[in-house]
Amino acid sequence: MVHENQNLDYFIQKYGSRYSATVFVAKEARRLAEKYDNVITHAEALSWVLSNKTPESVKQYNKVKEKRSQKDLQYANYYLSSIQDEDVKASVVESLKLTKKVGHLIYQYKNVYDKYRQSRIRILTNKLWDEMRNPENT
Repeated sequence: MVHENQNLDYFIQKYGSRYSATVFVAKEARRLAEKYDNVITHAEALSWVLSNKTPESVKQYNKVKEKRSQKDLQYANYYLSSIQDEDVKASVVESLKLTKKVGHLIYQYKNVYDKYRQSRIRILTNKLWDEMRNPENT
């Protein structure tokens, strides 16, 4: 529950009604939570909008993002641990790193020149990328 809502009266006055102010505050809180990749909760975002005080978790944003990234790569390495072809594993990991950086699938073929092994890299990268983006589907 939000206890520091100094700005609520300001928003009510600015938007003309309690309902309009509530809609604005909710949209703004959602925008902030999504901007910070849900590192801050929606409740923290509501408090931020209403109190104008930056939550502590925003200060930890980069650490949390890095930890999430490492978690994805740890899962990928665990998944790939049963694959014996080291070049395929390295290519999949590099593909995932680059894919994560640019936001869409990109394939890297490190020392892999035949089309069958390249196909394997694409399949593994697609599967892991899909699981990284939608962990509830696994």
